[in-house]
Amino acid sequence: MARALHSDMIICHVYDAGLHGKRFRDLEPVLPASFQEGKALEGIRAAHESLILEGFHALSRGYLEDFRKRVNLSSLCVHEIHTEGRNYSRILELAAEHRVSLLSLGAHGLGRIGDDEPGSTTMRVLRHASCDVLVVRTPPPWNGPILAGIDGSEHSMMAFRKALLLGKTLNRPVETAAVYDPLLHEQVFRAMSRSLSPDRCIEIGLTRQEELHETIIDSGLARLYGGFLDRACTEAEDCGMKIQGRLLKGKAYDALLKQAETIEAALLVVGRHGHHRQGLEQLGSNTEALVRKTRTNVLVVGSSPQSS
Repeated sequence: MARALHSDMIICHVYDAGLHGKRFRDLEPVLPASFQEGKALEGIRAAHESLILEGFHALSRGYLEDFRKRVNLSSLCVHEIHTEGRNYSRILELAAEHRVSLLSLGAHGLGRIGDDEPGSTTMRVLRHASCDVLVVRTPPPWNGPILAGIDGSEHSMMAFRKALLLGKTLNRPVETAAVYDPLLHEQVFRAMSRSLSPDRCIEIGLTRQEELHETIIDSGLARLYGGFLDRACTEAEDCGMKIQGRLLKGKAYDALLKQAETIEAALLVVGRHGHHRQGLEQLGSNTEALVRKTRTNVLVVGSSPQSS
């Protein structure tokens, strides 16, 4: 991606020597008595600190050297950073300091326990990053299409345009999907009919309201989201691209997950937020669910036009 987009690249490893030093000091009171006598403890402290600092420094450089050996970086301007600090916090600081456009992280790290949940470092970075974040689950080459999820919001359209850019640059087909959810209304009416007495249902006209929702709300949602698709397809044509648009029905993240699997998408592109963003929200619920549950690589497009 960096080569195709003519971008500089930073490869980075952050190690937390301070965390290990603190934990060792916590253990000092329970060390065997022979280690507590005279200057023994001072010697152990000095040796441990030296081992941790020098060891992590060497390990960090080794990771970067190994990456260079295994990955073809020719024709790229590559900068290396290995630094001490709390991993997610330092990554975010470096991203801000270097004004990066994209952070690329593996879904899992060394602490993976066998489930498919993304690692805590990845999720923390994702929640707080102001730039785009690529969460990688499958190694290249990525041969499938790019799938962009849209809901008509500004953030989803930013993501859609990023998908178009990547599709054109990487010579990949692009598909887009809009998901509307009439099922919520059905569940609400079922709950009301179970909870209310027959007389109360008649009093509030529950049956008529349900029919009204099916006629107006549900079909209206389908037309509304179909309009979002038409707008996206027109925008793609204006950019000289022919794309496939699909109107899906169901819970947004679930429908997008299934569609990504159906078309064997190489990349799923979504906005950080959707229509219902609140002021304190760091990440939209559908986007977070997608990142947590998908087996596909996910690009989460940042929270402002500047990040695109």
